[in-house]
Parts: sequence; C-alpha cells; structure tokens
Amino acid sequence: MQNLAFCPPNRNPGKSLPVWRLALPRLNSDAEQLSTNGHVCPLADNGSERHTDARIREPRSSIRRRCGLDLPCGRPCNTLGRMPMELDHLFVCSVEGAPEAEELVRFGLREGTSNQHPGQGTANRRFDFANAMIELFWVSDSQEAQSEGTRRTLLWDRWSGREDQASPFGICLRPVDSSQTEPPFPAWEYRPVYLPDPQVMHIGEAPVEEPMWVYLSFMRRADRERRFLGHPIGIREITGLTLTSPVPLLSAASRRVVEEGILSAQKGAKPLLEIEFDGNQRKETVDFRPRLPLVFRL
Repeated sequence: MQNLAFCPPNRNPGKSLPVWRLALPRLNSDAEQLSTNGHVCPLADNGSERHTDARIREPRSSIRRRCGLDLPCGRPCNTLGRMPMELDHLFVCSVEGAPEAEELVRFGLREGTSNQHPGQGTANRRFDFANAMIELFWVSDSQEAQSEGTRRTLLWDRWSGREDQASPFGICLRPVDSSQTEPPFPAWEYRPVYLPDPQVMHIGEAPVEEPMWVYLSFMRRADRERRFLGHPIGIREITGLTLTSPVPLLSAASRRVVEEGILSAQKGAKPLLEIEFDGNQRKETVDFRPRLPLVFRL
C-alpha cells in the first residue's frame, strides 16, 4: 500500500496545521513547485497557514501522478491546474538511418515503427513508452529540410551542426488538460504537409544552441499509452529529464519548461540528456556515450 502523508482539516484557521509526517507549503508562484517524498497536498486558497517543513524539489510530472484524487484532508488537490503541459516525446539527432538505435535494442528496448516526414525531409526511429517517446532523428532529404516551408524550424541547422554548436535535442510537449490549446510559451505556428488539418505545431523561439521546444496541442497521454507494448528490459515511463548544456538556457520557452519541472538544466562542456525511468527505482545507470549523448537512470 502506498505510504501517504495526510493533511488533517484545519478547523481553526488561527492555529498552525499539525503535520503528521511531511507536508508542502502553498506555492509562492506558479514557477515554484516543492514536494517531499510522500503524498503532498498543495492547499487550496482558503487562508490557512502554510506548512513550513523541510522539503526537496521534485518534477511536477511525478507530483501530478500522485495527486490525481482528492486527498484525505478533504481539500481538492490543485496541482493539475498548475501544470499546463507535460512531456510528449523527445528527439535526439543521429547519423542518417540511426544505426545508434541498435544500441538501445541491445540494451532491452522494443523498437516501434519508423516514420518519414514528407516535405520536411526528415525521418526517425522510435521507442515508445507508456507516457512518452524517444525518437532518433535525421535529415533524409537536405533540399526539403532547407526549403522555405521548413527552414525556420532550424532542423537542418540542428542536425548538420549536432557535432558543433547546435543542441542535438528536441523537447516536445503536450497539454495536461485537453482544453489547453494555446502554447504556454511564445511560439510560432508550423504546419508541415504531413500533419492533417487542423493540427498545428507551435515552435518556441529559441537559438539552435538550445534544444528545440515544441508544443503539440493535439497530443494526449492516451495516445502514447495505446502505442506502448512494453520493453524486454521492463521499464515503463519517463519520469525525469536532466539537460546538460554548454550554453545557458535563456529563451522564454526554455525557462517555462524548467519552471514547470519538466526538466532540470545544468552547465557542462557537451550536450547530454539524462533520462530517468520509473522514478529511478533500480538505482542503475546506463551510459550510451559516445554513440548517443544519452544516459539512462533506471
């Protein structure tokens, strides 16, 4: 049975709430999300005093999974309203044809169907999870990738410069709530020819030295769940991302993604993406460098 920390109802607003195990303060802003190791209760706006016990940072995505129901304190958990987006998939630029995918297969992942992007000049090999996807991505047609309709995406610049100064990563997000169709950061509309109307991608304004930030308002977690067939290695969900970047993340899109707890960022000499699965329960690490700038934490 899951070990939960309960917030008893505060029947006397003049007194501090007792804490039975651990608790969470009300958020000072939408950008701050703190939690502890048990179940947490971001208190409703009812004038109650804030909990002030010691706490640690935790990605909002994992908090959301634990806060899907009203808590025993009787107050609805408001965390969902504070998280407009979550990870849908990520891509990593690879050699043409993505032979690096064989490393992931040998590790114990089941490869999904590959895909071509007509008019965009790109292709991929994919690995599905219950809540997201990892995509190894390359340019298959340089003329299409540099065409007028695609040029602004910087996909050609990103892929061709992946060994130089361009970030080899793309972080693609989706809404938590199906009613949230507007992008949560400044973005422009991209309508590739392979995407059926009225679907549209929103591309965050950012330099190529940062990851590509993409918002997919038409995607849902259920879409990923339907495609997931399981992996021989036994991992199921992506539960955390840590990006190492040679340059600071300064774009509005990157700041919003970090503030929402979708990924954490740190400075480093070379781009690297550390991907946590299933809450890092096994305490195992698998490093795919130098073939892929990826580290898995199981």
